[in-house]
Amino acid sequence: MIYHQGFGWGAGLFGFWLFALAVMAGFIWLVYSLVLRAAERWPRRAQADGALAMARLRYAKGEIGQEEFQRLIADLTTKDA
Repeated sequence: MIYHQGFGWGAGLFGFWLFALAVMAGFIWLVYSLVLRAAERWPRRAQADGALAMARLRYAKGEIGQEEFQRLIADLTTKDA
Protein backbone atom coordinates (compact mmCIF):
# COMPACT_ATOMS: atom_id res chain seq x y z
CA MET A 1 0.00 0.00 0.00
CA ILE A 2 1.02 3.53 -0.65
CA TYR A 3 0.63 6.03 2.17
CA HIS A 4 0.70 9.74 1.55
CA GLN A 5 3.32 11.62 3.49
CA GLY A 6 1.54 14.94 3.64
CA PHE A 7 -1.24 16.72 5.35
CA GLY A 8 -3.95 14.77 3.58
CA TRP A 9 -7.34 15.20 5.22
CA GLY A 10 -5.78 16.83 8.25
CA ALA A 11 -5.30 20.19 6.50
CA GLY A 12 -8.87 20.13 5.22
CA LEU A 13 -10.26 19.38 8.65
CA PHE A 14 -8.11 22.13 10.15
CA GLY A 15 -9.55 24.59 7.64
CA PHE A 16 -13.07 23.42 8.44
CA TRP A 17 -12.56 23.87 12.18
CA LEU A 18 -10.98 27.26 11.64
CA PHE A 19 -13.98 28.34 9.55
CA ALA A 20 -16.44 26.91 12.09
CA LEU A 21 -14.65 28.76 14.90
CA ALA A 22 -14.82 32.03 12.93
CA VAL A 23 -18.56 31.56 12.33
CA MET A 24 -19.19 30.86 16.02
CA ALA A 25 -17.11 33.89 17.05
CA GLY A 26 -19.09 36.07 14.64
CA PHE A 27 -22.39 34.76 16.01
CA ILE A 28 -21.28 35.37 19.61
CA TRP A 29 -20.16 38.90 18.71
CA LEU A 30 -23.52 39.59 17.01
CA VAL A 31 -25.54 38.40 20.01
CA TYR A 32 -23.27 40.30 22.42
CA SER A 33 -23.58 43.55 20.49
CA LEU A 34 -27.38 43.25 20.26
CA VAL A 35 -27.69 42.51 23.97
CA LEU A 36 -25.33 45.34 24.86
CA ARG A 37 -27.25 47.80 22.70
CA ALA A 38 -30.55 46.76 24.28
CA ALA A 39 -29.10 46.88 27.80
CA GLU A 40 -28.05 50.49 27.30
CA ARG A 41 -31.72 51.51 27.18
CA TRP A 42 -33.22 49.27 29.89
CA PRO A 43 -31.47 50.56 33.04
CA ARG A 44 -32.79 54.09 32.57
CA ARG A 45 -36.33 52.81 32.22
CA ALA A 46 -35.96 50.55 35.27
CA GLN A 47 -34.53 53.39 37.35
CA ALA A 48 -37.36 55.72 36.32
CA ASP A 49 -39.96 53.05 37.14
CA GLY A 50 -38.36 52.50 40.54
CA ALA A 51 -38.31 56.23 41.23
CA LEU A 52 -41.97 56.53 40.23
CA ALA A 53 -42.87 53.70 42.57
CA MET A 54 -40.93 55.36 45.37
CA ALA A 55 -42.70 58.69 44.74
CA ARG A 56 -46.09 56.95 44.81
CA LEU A 57 -45.19 55.22 48.06
CA ARG A 58 -44.02 58.45 49.70
CA TYR A 59 -47.24 60.17 48.58
CA ALA A 60 -49.36 57.30 49.89
CA LYS A 61 -47.55 57.45 53.26
CA GLY A 62 -48.13 61.19 53.44
CA GLU A 63 -44.43 62.05 53.43
CA ILE A 64 -44.90 64.46 50.50
CA GLY A 65 -47.80 66.63 49.46
CA GLN A 66 -49.75 66.64 46.23
CA GLU A 67 -47.73 69.48 44.67
CA GLU A 68 -44.43 67.74 45.40
CA PHE A 69 -45.81 64.45 44.10
CA GLN A 70 -46.99 66.04 40.84
CA ARG A 71 -43.61 67.77 40.40
CA LEU A 72 -41.78 64.49 40.92
CA ILE A 73 -44.03 62.65 38.45
CA ALA A 74 -43.53 65.43 35.87
CA ASP A 75 -39.75 65.37 36.36
CA LEU A 76 -39.52 61.58 36.15
CA THR A 77 -41.77 61.13 33.12
CA THR A 78 -40.17 63.78 30.87
CA LYS A 79 -37.95 62.31 28.20
CA ASP A 80 -34.28 63.18 28.19
CA ALA A 81 -33.07 64.88 25.03
